[in-house]
Amino acid sequence: MVLSTQGAQFRMGEIIAASWRVFSANFLILFAGYILLNLIVSVAGSVLPFIGSTILTGPMWYGLCVIATAAVRGAPVKWEDLFAGFQRFIPTCLAGAIMTLLGLACIIVLIIPAIIAIYLAWTTRNVVIFSITFSVSLTMCLVPVCAIVVLYAPAFFFIHDYNMGAWAAMEASRVMVWSNLRQWLILWAALSILHLLGLLLCCVGILISTPWMIVALAIAYEREQRLALPEHPEAG
Repeated sequence: MVLSTQGAQFRMGEIIAASWRVFSANFLILFAGYILLNLIVSVAGSVLPFIGSTILTGPMWYGLCVIATAAVRGAPVKWEDLFAGFQRFIPTCLAGAIMTLLGLACIIVLIIPAIIAIYLAWTTRNVVIFSITFSVSLTMCLVPVCAIVVLYAPAFFFIHDYNMGAWAAMEASRVMVWSNLRQWLILWAALSILHLLGLLLCCVGILISTPWMIVALAIAYEREQRLALPEHPEAG
């Protein structure tokens, strides 16, 4: 595996447009795949609360990433690839579980001081102080979770391309993103706006915005890899 030392330059409008073209050309499999992912993870979570969903989230996300990668590279997309994560169950399950547990740990560590701060602000009976404290506390709880997503979301692409283990793939993802952090932060800001718009559409829009985001991440990953490996397939 080779990582680029200079980082790709992301043109956000170009990536969003290219990802939409790829997504719309493969709409049915990506849309249905995301719905299937949610159904399977939800059922697993209802059978084994938290444990079931944690175990299956990684393999199912991996399947969507495999399909997005194939679509971006112009390769045939296959319905059976939705379940490709079960062929690489250990690394995909561990990657998903580690990200979930890291995010949960961050929330647990920060939620107690956040609750204390919010309570103290409430005792002041000052609406401005309470509003500011509540907003800042909520943001501080979410920032570490967002950081984990930004740094480690591309790990599934590394597992797919390089047959890596969970931790090695997460470390490769972290190194790639950290070495080009500004571009990845801008990309995630743009994708977050898309996701927010999806939430505003009675939450139905996320069924479109989320798989669209995965395609955009696949294109960004491809462009990073193209710098490291010039023979790497073209994206979008």
